[in-house]
Amino acid sequence: MYVKDRGEICPIYGTFNLFNRKWVIAITMDVFNGCTHFYDFKNNNPGLSNHILSKTLQFMELNGIIYKKVYEDRRESSEYYLTEKGKKLNTIMYDMLLYSLDELNFSSLNDEKKKELKNNYKKSLNIKEDECC
Repeated sequence: MYVKDRGEICPIYGTFNLFNRKWVIAITMDVFNGCTHFYDFKNNNPGLSNHILSKTLQFMELNGIIYKKVYEDRRESSEYYLTEKGKKLNTIMYDMLLYSLDELNFSSLNDEKKKELKNNYKKSLNIKEDECC
């Protein structure tokens, strides 16, 4: 639970605080797109250091967004998956896409390209018609 300066509880701030960490959105999208290994995340996010990636994965795990599956039979091998709590971020992320396309300056994208982006995100985020729009 997060508290504003005036002592009021603000649940929206709690979600914002989760996404306020620099690489959380990028890594969450990577997991939605099928990435599960440390170096998958590293390869998809140039400029992300091993140290920051490790800290971000730990943060996400501590906050119940992902879980780490460690394979005992493969030395130092583990995979990351979304928890049920993490999977519920799909509609929030899709709404952020819609807001960006509708309210931010994406004038370089024509309507067809915007529709294609929306469909691609729906697919990767596993959005069902009754969950959005």
